[in-house]
Amino acid sequence: MTRLARLFAFTAVAAVAAPALAADKYDNPEYKSWAQYKPGTSIVTRLTVELSGASKVTTTTTTLVEVTKDEVVVESTAVITEDGREVKLSPKRSAIPQQVNSLPPSPKESAKKVGPFEEGKKKVKVGDTEFECEWVKSDATVVVTETFSCDSLPGIRVKNVMKTEDGHTTTEVIKATLKK
Repeated sequence: MTRLARLFAFTAVAAVAAPALAADKYDNPEYKSWAQYKPGTSIVTRLTVELSGASKVTTTTTTLVEVTKDEVVVESTAVITEDGREVKLSPKRSAIPQQVNSLPPSPKESAKKVGPFEEGKKKVKVGDTEFECEWVKSDATVVVTETFSCDSLPGIRVKNVMKTEDGHTTTEVIKATLKK
């Protein structure tokens, strides 16, 4: 086969295969978790980091601004509290697409990679409402992680706790205003 014929054959295969490869899209679970609600829906998340005696808290309010068939738009505002001082960050808008090229690993898939894990269902209270969550706990010797996920709450992750011998980090939804 001549060099020109090989180049033509390669180009023909690439032209047929490239659109098929680019067409692999997945439904985005985060989009789905927000799209089931109306604009004005919000969650308040608190991130607490305690490390070697120091503490820092970030409280973030994420509000659903717009829902379309292709994406949802959310706006987040955050307040960081450290050593008695507060810093308010500027609002940030983010688009969450309905389709994504790849899916992030689930908490269970992540836990499997680091070693032994436990899983089950547990209820987590957010404000006055309890949500039935999928629960995964992994123990990677140095870091113990617990993750609580719930499809019926915007953002899916309800609570995440990471513990080390030096401290811990907790991220949890502390308030949800859900508009159907």
